[in-house]
Amino acid sequence: MAFELEFIGEYAFKQRINDLLFAWENDSDFEFSTSGSTGEPKRIVFTKHQVIKSIESTVNKLDLKMGQEHILLCLDPSFIAGAMMFLRACYLACPITIIMPSAKLWISISPIHPYSFASFVPLQISSDSFDEHKFALIKNVLIGGAAMNAELRTKVIGKGNNVFHTYGMTETLTHIALMDLNRSEWYEVLEGYRVRQSDENTLIISTPFLSSDLITNDLAEMNAEGCFRINGRVDFVINSGAFKVSPEKVELKIFEWVEINKEDFGNLLVFGKPDLYLGEAVCLVTERKMSDITFSNLQDYLQQRLHKYEIPTQRMVLDSFLFTNSGKLARKEIIKCLIFN
Repeated sequence: MAFELEFIGEYAFKQRINDLLFAWENDSDFEFSTSGSTGEPKRIVFTKHQVIKSIESTVNKLDLKMGQEHILLCLDPSFIAGAMMFLRACYLACPITIIMPSAKLWISISPIHPYSFASFVPLQISSDSFDEHKFALIKNVLIGGAAMNAELRTKVIGKGNNVFHTYGMTETLTHIALMDLNRSEWYEVLEGYRVRQSDENTLIISTPFLSSDLITNDLAEMNAEGCFRINGRVDFVINSGAFKVSPEKVELKIFEWVEINKEDFGNLLVFGKPDLYLGEAVCLVTERKMSDITFSNLQDYLQQRLHKYEIPTQRMVLDSFLFTNSGKLARKEIIKCLIFN
């Protein structure tokens, strides 16, 4: 097989695909946009040589074969994850089928599809249209862009294929590490990359194509094998009575409780609400109202699994959550609304 481009249905990003293909064929630079999940979106430019270095790390890790894969692209190519999936098809000289990004994309996929490599965001996995059989036929699957709770992980493991949760960002030309969801709770760093912790336990990344290290805001824990996991972000950390609380850590435990009890409060997040005595109080925000009894039951569950200062003591309702263009919770904007409105 050779590089072959196929579109399924109406597609709104054909010009972006054409621009990526032109840059690849003419050895031009590539321009990407950050997601805006931690601030204003910004543009970053990389050379083709840098892009290839990133691609080769993924190809070697997943043992992808030149001309033998068939890639499915169902992410927005305006952002790094979608763009790099397309460029991997260019590098591998293999067919790529492109479907408009949507939670309902599984309806458009044939039950006897040929796709061997694809990337999704958690929203596409949690969709009611998710098809376990179609998913299992994809030999190598990447899932990224947001954290995965226990319920989503259960949906994708044990299907006989390789399923990885990705860690990376636009600045690192997508992922620098992969978590094998079938086998591990830790991210394994790809060949050519190195990671270490700062004095504040944030992750520092060295890449094979950048001249300087990248200091992240991600709070990391590392094991003896050099693998890591993320325990939230330092810029979202809640300072409650001098105790540092990671909202993402608390949210994962809340999602566990929601799954166990078959509750549905819509989107949710935890943030530090200004408090006269504590500085910040741990506050749970949901889209749907939670009764006093239900909130008390949740607190009882969390008391067995979190430090007492990590347990939400307050709650709020926000009818409509804000999202970035790439589908992530716009935490900073949401928190501003909660505090100042």
